[in-house]
Amino acid sequence: MFRTQALASLKGIFPPIHQPLPLTSRDSQRLLDALTTSFRKQLDKEYGFAPDAAAVAGDGPALTYLPSAPAAAAAAAPSTTSPRDGGSQSHHRPPTDRHLRAILNNPLFSHSHIPDKAAALPQVDTGRDPKLVFRQAVAKGLMTKPRALGFLLTVMEQVRHSAAPSLRAGLKNSGAGLLVVQWLRASGQERELSFFESGHFIWVLLQFMVAEDLEPLAWTWLERLAKGDVPAESKKQAALNAETMLRRLVSVKCLYCELDDAIATILRGEALLKASNVPAFALYLNWRNLAWQATAVSWKYPPPTAESFDSLVDMQQRVATSRRRAHASTELLSQKAHLELHHPDSPDPTRAVEVLTSEKTWLFDVPSAASRNYHINLLQSMGLDAVRHLTKAGETKVAQDILERIYTHLVPNFSDRIMPAR
Repeated sequence: MFRTQALASLKGIFPPIHQPLPLTSRDSQRLLDALTTSFRKQLDKEYGFAPDAAAVAGDGPALTYLPSAPAAAAAAAPSTTSPRDGGSQSHHRPPTDRHLRAILNNPLFSHSHIPDKAAALPQVDTGRDPKLVFRQAVAKGLMTKPRALGFLLTVMEQVRHSAAPSLRAGLKNSGAGLLVVQWLRASGQERELSFFESGHFIWVLLQFMVAEDLEPLAWTWLERLAKGDVPAESKKQAALNAETMLRRLVSVKCLYCELDDAIATILRGEALLKASNVPAFALYLNWRNLAWQATAVSWKYPPPTAESFDSLVDMQQRVATSRRRAHASTELLSQKAHLELHHPDSPDPTRAVEVLTSEKTWLFDVPSAASRNYHINLLQSMGLDAVRHLTKAGETKVAQDILERIYTHLVPNFSDRIMPAR
């Protein structure tokens, strides 16, 4: 085959190609340093320096925006500050450093820490660190919600048998909640909040999140649910999950014996749900359960402030307007009377006496067994509290009348069932 004249002339247009001369190791290092410096300067020019999230707890993002995650990661990992950084740079790092650290701390990229022999998810036992087992399972793609729940329960059981001063203090130091939240985010489940279908999982996870100062993230989830910003759910289901999550969040505060904080939580949740146009009746069970904690089992908590307690009492009127059923109105009125009887500064038995001496109160006209049991327990608790208060005040005749009504109407229906905290 012969070359054509056109091809020969075209070949002469381009200069000959020569391979670059090999660089010495010193020249290669200089080139690398120059590229690295140029790259970092360009990023710093575009994004600027920002305070490290570890220096401002809760403000900066962790795993890009998880509160307190960098602090937990820094505690678990060795310091990355080099000598050339100097003391002035210890609290100010470029965004590239923070972003890279978040990526490297992701449990999905922890293959290098996993022994080759760990081919399957091992059984958790007392001789192994549950967090190590969790990381191994995540890195190998074996983690599921039931296994994550088992991990949290294992850590919680260890805390209960430890020397931690309280359950909350022990859970805070465990860092287990942060690991699970990181897994939910890395696996994409947080984007659709699909894990809310498991009520027990959410209940246990929230205990860790509140203890580990991850509560702001929980409020972000609650807001998304209230607004229906969840791809896989209907508006009605999202609103239901928002109400359920708020109830569990309030219950966690009660679990940690923080009644004032629980009241502040339900008031904040009320404002959030109202701003998202969630019907007010979604707060009915929330308010009723918290009122039960503040009265029937108030012995478990330090006395709340009068201002906080008054806010809980005032909320009854807003909740009552959303309940049209007669039995719900009777429950709310009875619960409000019980609250007034337990006021931290000025307990008032007037409304409780009115409720307990009314024949309508003892009709038990309720549509379900659960409502009937609650009504019986409420009247039993309020009646005995009223008798105790009236006896101390010297009104023995009224106290005797209420005691006889309790004996007549409640003894055949006495139940040792106590309302659950959650």
